[in-house]
Amino acid sequence: TARRPEVDQIIADMKFGVVGVNVYPTFCYSLPQMIWGAFPGQTESGEGFLGNCGMYDNVEKGVLRAPFFWIGRRLLSVEPSAARSQKVFRRMAQYKMKPNLLNQTKLFSALFLGV
Repeated sequence: TARRPEVDQIIADMKFGVVGVNVYPTFCYSLPQMIWGAFPGQTESGEGFLGNCGMYDNVEKGVLRAPFFWIGRRLLSVEPSAARSQKVFRRMAQYKMKPNLLNQTKLFSALFLGV
């Protein structure tokens, strides 16, 4: 877009360890490729980074971008029901700990069908 350079500069100036553009920054925590942690020199939230399976040197922050409307937004927005939220996040944790087709199917059924 026409404002891409300005947006890139704003993101570069942010002193956060993770920046999400049109996506929840906490989504970065579930991606081992992403780097997340404290911004260098900003010790209020800790020191160092986690993730970084790419073994990048001298990392300042992780930036995750998505289009303004993307299919994942629906997946990450859980209905306000406490019971459904608990079911989705429990199955998400099971899938992250043991990624297989059965756990993925259970996760998707909780996300899309609420069962």
